[in-house]
Amino acid sequence: MINLRFQFFRIIFALTAGLVTLLFITCTSRQSDEAYRQEIAQWHRQRIASLSKPDSWLSLAGLFLLHDGTNRFGADSTNDIVFPPGKAPARMRTFFMENGAVRVKIDPGVPVTSDGKPVTTLPLKSDADGKPTILEYRSLNWYIIKRGEQLFVRLKDRENPRIAAFKGIEMFPVDEAWR
Repeated sequence: MINLRFQFFRIIFALTAGLVTLLFITCTSRQSDEAYRQEIAQWHRQRIASLSKPDSWLSLAGLFLLHDGTNRFGADSTNDIVFPPGKAPARMRTFFMENGAVRVKIDPGVPVTSDGKPVTTLPLKSDADGKPTILEYRSLNWYIIKRGEQLFVRLKDRENPRIAAFKGIEMFPVDEAWR
């Protein structure tokens, strides 16, 4: 009789422990699933906020490969590097590239700045040198980037219409299988 009673309590204890464990796992899983969904939603909000900024990827207005020697730039279509019409003077002047180094020369009367200071001629650092030298004219800013052995001018426009037209990013339902 005592042995049957002991067996009964043992079965009840095992069932109770199993149910408590199952309940704990289910609740924890639901909480972690919700935390995961919230984490994805937070990332999505931050990504949209980042893309809505004036210096985001949506501000890109051009990427131009530099060649050795003189690279004329401005809004005129005869320049080597053509900035957006209406955003820059027809001729701003030149980038000169030699032995992997770039310097810029700006035409008199064209108010280009770097770090708030007027620029007439200036050696330029690329992103490979750490922080690149950023040049500005009204809503435009540009700097040198190095990819492999090639140097490019990356042009951005704080007033790029793509920024104002940006309505967000489509988001699909969170699928736990991709977790």
